[in-house]
Amino acid sequence: MAALAAVALAGAAGSAPEGLAASLQVEGMQRISSHTPFPGPCGRDSPIVNVGAEVEPYIAVHPRNPRRLAVAWMQDSGRSNVVASSRDGGRTWTRALVPGLSECTGGVEPTAADPWLSFGAGRSLYLGSVVGTIPETTQPLTGMVASRSLDGGRSWRVPRFVQPVNGGVWDKPTITADPRRARRAYLVFDRRTGEDAITGLSYVARTDDGGSTWSPLHVILDPGTSDSVPASNILSILENGTLLNVGFLYGAPERVQYLAQRSRDRGVTWSRRTKIGDAPNRQPVGATGAEVSALALPSTAVAPDGTVYVVWADLESTNASSVRIAGSRDGGRSWSRARIVTRLSGQAFVPAVAVTGEGTVGVLYYRARPDDPADPEWTTDVLFSYSRDGARRWRTKRIARPFDLNTAERDGGELFLGDYEGLAGRPHGFAAAFAQARPRAKSGYSDIFFARLRVRR
Repeated sequence: MAALAAVALAGAAGSAPEGLAASLQVEGMQRISSHTPFPGPCGRDSPIVNVGAEVEPYIAVHPRNPRRLAVAWMQDSGRSNVVASSRDGGRTWTRALVPGLSECTGGVEPTAADPWLSFGAGRSLYLGSVVGTIPETTQPLTGMVASRSLDGGRSWRVPRFVQPVNGGVWDKPTITADPRRARRAYLVFDRRTGEDAITGLSYVARTDDGGSTWSPLHVILDPGTSDSVPASNILSILENGTLLNVGFLYGAPERVQYLAQRSRDRGVTWSRRTKIGDAPNRQPVGATGAEVSALALPSTAVAPDGTVYVVWADLESTNASSVRIAGSRDGGRSWSRARIVTRLSGQAFVPAVAVTGEGTVGVLYYRARPDDPADPEWTTDVLFSYSRDGARRWRTKRIARPFDLNTAERDGGELFLGDYEGLAGRPHGFAAAFAQARPRAKSGYSDIFFARLRVRR
């Protein structure tokens, strides 16, 4: 089976110079966030940390109507999650707040963060969020909620708790709607335990009634050690109904691991984990010692032919990095050896992968250029690499003007644009959502931008 998995990524890997990528067209680039909808305190405990910091966007495309798009992001360092939706392929956008999500929208919890969107069958659009209290000096007190929209994201039902705020540290939700069952969706998330939250477990819950009720939690990943934390699990539903979870394990060792597990009973039981790859346990660091809050989290996508791709960033040093990809053609049972999408001067972080209906594989990511301590700016690019031949050969292009990473918000002292950005495949191209700091940002620390990416043949 290993030989079969390797076929998808066989051949020479590399990245062509930007000048050879003329067939990639960037269309409809626009800023879709605006001034904060929360100019003042929202409640007794509502934090105002960095007003005007829009970060961590995620994008979803309706599987049967690609003109319907939705983007969610964290507003003002997590005072709430905001959703923008489009019915015309991203030309115009309507912004919406989720009632009851946080104090800023009539809820009881001061913070909402980590948005994740997924369109399902029919009219269902789901939003997963973490809510609770995130103090600066002590451990967070958080829970998990899920919301549902039936009009593409313009209006939302009041969120339902999947995991109540009960004194634990619950983190990193990702939500996946079933593309064949309109009222079924899965929410995957983690619980951090132990002193300094350095151990933990990953869980999944399922709804079969459109989010009104959720199943008991089932454990996906138990590291079985006292110094490892699972994080950022991403669930895919394969063509035969099998669930494939790709997770991330980090902790005391100097390298992180990417792991896959399968379930054939709707998430109740899970296979043994299979290792996909690993990477250095590092975050980008500037010349003055400023660190970027950007763990080497994975991103996943399933191609029309069933191939599953996983990408991550590999930080070799402050002046050299790469983006890597592994693939599976047998539903995640076995994986190809990780290959290089591109090698870069500087530091790559938070890559996102997607596949078009035609099978083109795309990867969106940031590249912080080598930092000069004599220059107050830390120039950062938004890059896009794509492959038309099953991730064998790649071309790379910068899709937006550079920005100064040093002007982004500082989350606990670390520069922050988000733990992920958004990329989704469409029948004939990609939809991208990403955060940029000044001077590209015009309202506060950072803004959310949208673009359509089309590969011309």
